[in-house]
Amino acid sequence: MKNARNEKLHINPQVVCILFLSLLLIACVVCIGVLGANMTSPSGQTSVEAIVKPADNNTESVPSGGVQEAEVKVQKLVLSQASAAVTAANGSVSKTLTAYVYPEDAKNKAVDWTIEWLDTEETRDISDYLTLVPDSDGSATAQLTCLQAFDGEALVTVTSREGAFFDTCRVLFVGNPSSVNVSCDALSLKSGSFGTYYEIGAGNSYTFDITPDNVFGTVGAECNYTFEVKGHGSFKTQTQYYYTVNDGKTWEEGTEQTVNIADVTTVSKYEPSVFDWSVSGNKLTVNVNCTLESYYTSSVRNGNMITYENRFREYTDDNWYYEVIVTETNSGVSTSFKVRPVKTVTNVVLADDIVTF
Repeated sequence: MKNARNEKLHINPQVVCILFLSLLLIACVVCIGVLGANMTSPSGQTSVEAIVKPADNNTESVPSGGVQEAEVKVQKLVLSQASAAVTAANGSVSKTLTAYVYPEDAKNKAVDWTIEWLDTEETRDISDYLTLVPDSDGSATAQLTCLQAFDGEALVTVTSREGAFFDTCRVLFVGNPSSVNVSCDALSLKSGSFGTYYEIGAGNSYTFDITPDNVFGTVGAECNYTFEVKGHGSFKTQTQYYYTVNDGKTWEEGTEQTVNIADVTTVSKYEPSVFDWSVSGNKLTVNVNCTLESYYTSSVRNGNMITYENRFREYTDDNWYYEVIVTETNSGVSTSFKVRPVKTVTNVVLADDIVTF
């Protein structure tokens, strides 16, 4: 009788291979079933879920059934300026206020505007002094209008309809100018084809008074002024030969040129500029050095003859002048007037000292 512990078992390799393939097939079938259950909704339609991050990095899930872009919410609102002084700008008594809603790609950027006295105990009807009208319903811009001078302060509030974000702006009446007038008692206005102008004589000084004004007749704000001078028109130049012995002058043909007055920065080596302007307080002063008739670019003396290059000969036409623009820097309002530098009488001499009969 054989010992059972020593008996060897005989295993058929084909049977083992069949069993392994059967187990692998069963596993594949189970996996396919699980995936199919996860991908198919109860209605049998394929469902796609999307997570979209809005500007504030908060996630919003889009309902099943398709991809949908998340709506960006309002997060911040800022008024265009922290303090608005009511000024009669450009001849009116209105200013435009602007609210900026953030983020810029927010879907609902509508806002509402209100205005009230800052002092809660104020009993005056604010609409008698100030009105605030949006450009349209929900508009981010509104027109602030001052109807008359007032004491105290008002408060503008703009509030976003989404999120109730708000910002405020104080409104003060400081009497800013809406217009500026410039005049000179020593001069009279003349008329030309280009409008009215002042003639200012070479060798003289003139002082212009700057007077601010507004529609309320009350300018209480401190005013500061700047000025700008612009040349208009042109003149013709030519090479000139000047003879000192007999004060004779001749012109060289073929040397004619046209010079724009706006381009003239130096008149000659003896006359650096036509005039010098300065402003101090509400006074604008001009020192007239010469006229454009003194213009030339260079000169050479040879014995009794002086050769002037590009010597002034005549104006191209009568439409030449200098425009002086005066601006009040705080309000931005400005005015302008025209001047012409001209030669003036400097002396009178009789031909004879003694007359006898």
